[in-house]
Amino acid sequence: MIDRKHLIELIPWYLNGTLKGKEYEDVFDFVSNDPEGIAALEEWKKLHHLIYTEEHKIPPPGIEGQILERIRSQSLTQLSIFHPYAIGLSLVIMALLWAIFRPGMILNWRLSDNQVTSFRIYRSEVDGSKYRLLDEIPANATIPMFTYVDLFFWPFKEYVYYIEGVNVTGSTGISNVIASPALITLPGQAALIFASFFIGYGIMLLIRYRRLLLIGDIRLSTIYSAFI
Repeated sequence: MIDRKHLIELIPWYLNGTLKGKEYEDVFDFVSNDPEGIAALEEWKKLHHLIYTEEHKIPPPGIEGQILERIRSQSLTQLSIFHPYAIGLSLVIMALLWAIFRPGMILNWRLSDNQVTSFRIYRSEVDGSKYRLLDEIPANATIPMFTYVDLFFWPFKEYVYYIEGVNVTGSTGISNVIASPALITLPGQAALIFASFFIGYGIMLLIRYRRLLLIGDIRLSTIYSAFI
């Protein structure tokens, strides 16, 4: 039994030359010998002629610019100040930058006794009371200069530090007291925080803009196809 409906559906591919094998032979026989096939072929030829001879039209001037402007405005307005993804990404970036650049109070000292096995770093407020052990780091005779960064402090206070050398028998002595206002680290910390949020929101804005741009391309394609 001949499936005329299926053969009629194959006629467009027969006309554009992409039909091969048995399907081509079946359609060729159908449009050559079957009255229904001959009539269907004539209808498809007329439609084919109309499609490929119609002059292409273009949308009104400025339509593409209007869509792109809407994309830009939506990418800005939809990315609110408290956007959860942007804030989360900014915090992750800030943690990474903080670990890399370590914006804090920097202490530097030299090794004066080769018997020292470690250093203990102490901190107090400016009055010198209640010194607290911040950290203990190992000493290495091959390293002439040691550095410690204090990351955890209140920015509007002034602190004093001293460093104690330790060997297997106990303390070998302490350094001079070092006073430093924490405010001097504020510009670097503020710059790092600002950069983190700038990068985080910039990435989210770029992602949203590209997504909206893709939607705009689809809309433009739809508009252009409506004018063809």
